[in-house]
Amino acid sequence: MFVRGLSALLILSLFCGLTSFGVELPDKFPENPFIACNRVELELLKKAYKSDDKSVSKVVEDLVKAADKAIEGELKFPPRGGQHNTFYQCKKCQTALVSLSETRHQCPICKKEYSGYPYDDVIFKRQHGSNLARMLSAAWGYAITDELKYAEFAATVLKGYAERYMNYPFHGSTKGNVLYNALAGGRLYEQTLSEASGMTLQIAPAYDLIYNSGVLSESDKKEIRDKLFVPILKNLAKHNTGINNWQSWHNAAMVTAGALIHDKSWVDRGINDSKNGFLFQLKKSLTPDGLWYESSWGYHFYALQALTASAEAARRLGMDLWDSEDLKKMFTLPTSYTMANGSLPRFGDDVDTNLSRFEFLMEIAYNAYKDPVLLGMVSDKPSLHSIIFDRQEKSTKQPTRPKSLLLEGAGHALLHSAGDAGLSAALSFGGYGGYHGHLDKLSFVFYGYRSELAVDPGRAASQAYRLPIHTEWYKATLSHNAIVVDGASQRAGSGKALLFGSSPEVTAVLAECNSAYRGVDHRRMLVLTPDYLLVVDFLKSTQRRK
Repeated sequence: MFVRGLSALLILSLFCGLTSFGVELPDKFPENPFIACNRVELELLKKAYKSDDKSVSKVVEDLVKAADKAIEGELKFPPRGGQHNTFYQCKKCQTALVSLSETRHQCPICKKEYSGYPYDDVIFKRQHGSNLARMLSAAWGYAITDELKYAEFAATVLKGYAERYMNYPFHGSTKGNVLYNALAGGRLYEQTLSEASGMTLQIAPAYDLIYNSGVLSESDKKEIRDKLFVPILKNLAKHNTGINNWQSWHNAAMVTAGALIHDKSWVDRGINDSKNGFLFQLKKSLTPDGLWYESSWGYHFYALQALTASAEAARRLGMDLWDSEDLKKMFTLPTSYTMANGSLPRFGDDVDTNLSRFEFLMEIAYNAYKDPVLLGMVSDKPSLHSIIFDRQEKSTKQPTRPKSLLLEGAGHALLHSAGDAGLSAALSFGGYGGYHGHLDKLSFVFYGYRSELAVDPGRAASQAYRLPIHTEWYKATLSHNAIVVDGASQRAGSGKALLFGSSPEVTAVLAECNSAYRGVDHRRMLVLTPDYLLVVDFLKSTQRRK
């Protein structure tokens, strides 16, 4: 009887919120702003604007100059939502188009012109993005100066999209997959991912910064809530993607926008959803070493930016999502991968990722963790985040040579030499990264003399995912420093490291993969010295192969 009663009590407590397995939500929401920054941080920014230290004041002055530029010129709302950049390609030449006007788009190689859908709609997406960027710049201008002209412009954009969002046709990013479009599409943008990132990075913080400016009436706020925020959130809610960078952005939008409309259920869902939320993402989407599962540095940082937005919004709401070693590893791990030219290996769907592009993320992480490693990754110049966090410690950034490491969780061996050439290499043997992974097991990259010596092509900068060049070149085994058997690409698979050793004079790794080609056992050894990289392949097959 006691056990039965106890079980009933536990079940009741779950429904009543007495037992929580996630993060407890705050009792009430702070006064705005509390998403873009909080009131203390804003005062630090205003103080910096009047600072005698020109290196500090210039950072804020530049924000105000950007706001001045943002409110100049015509504000145009496109007639419908935007389309994905992957459509903006010449079908014949498989290269990105050049915009001649809003309705004329030309291939730079064959000079063929395109117009109409979906090409015009890619330009519409850029126009929407420009509108939102101008809105956010203006909102910061108001927050810093208290000048209403900036808030009025930002309000015009917000109200303009609240008026138009539900009237824009619902559409998706594919031409034929109706079911997928219905699930993953949107109105402002062609996919829930883009609507989530737009909400997180631009719409929510702009609304937050001008909320108490007086330029928005209560009816304005209700319209923005009911016709923009809630419809976007509901659109995201129908598309649960689990282990996926999309879901990280969905979560960030739910936390930020949900908090701004004072709806705890959205905040709770973005953090605590057991199959999709922030906590789930940290538990399921990372390798044990802290690498995002897609094994692409571009997507690692893309997802990390969303996770950071959630953690910062939660911090300003009084919740601590930063207390996670897994999250911390996502920031510190990249230092081990730095190659001779300062970039990170172009594994998977990546273009060119350099840590200097993400100093703002490292600044946020240093504020959370105060880790000396992160202090060496922040800029040595004042920035928006160093000001609002009132960082007094000086950056310890200096040229360093990473240690050679075997990261079995990530599936990479990192080889760094001590010579003047700065030779460095990375071998990939881990799991397939899914949609953004490549068929590249036991492939390697090689850098030296501040240059890339053995190239991994990554992906096209124009995101040519839907064109043959992506699957037949960028993703294919042929374009990588890998063994090709019988002229065909590998099957998706994974390998393992067998041996690894490192000394000041030499670093060596031996790895194998027996699943890339049926009936083929492949072992590859890399030996790196200060003067050269030696690559030795051992292949065994059950039949004659080429």
